[in-house]
Amino acid sequence: MQECPPHLENFYNSGRVIVDAGLSSETKCLQRANGKVKVTDGPFIETKEIIGSSFLIEVEDLDEAIRIASMHPTIQVGAGEQFGWGIEIRPIHYFKLKD
Repeated sequence: MQECPPHLENFYNSGRVIVDAGLSSETKCLQRANGKVKVTDGPFIETKEIIGSSFLIEVEDLDEAIRIASMHPTIQVGAGEQFGWGIEIRPIHYFKLKD
């Protein structure tokens, strides 16, 4: 973790990062059942990996997304390979900020 700050600075200084949000381990799952909303402790949605954080970047295309995401410590720090860290890029269809 000591190796992360310089890489995070490069990532943030790209001018493309809109949001970088770490995720808590506390989870609530919502599901509609029998006409009512059911809230349970989670996580229950199946996944092979743990999602540690999520970030939103604004770029022109997928190639630029790859370039910006590759600046993140997940990819730059050598320990990331040992721990199996990775980044999944998912284009979003829309993004709306609340006024």
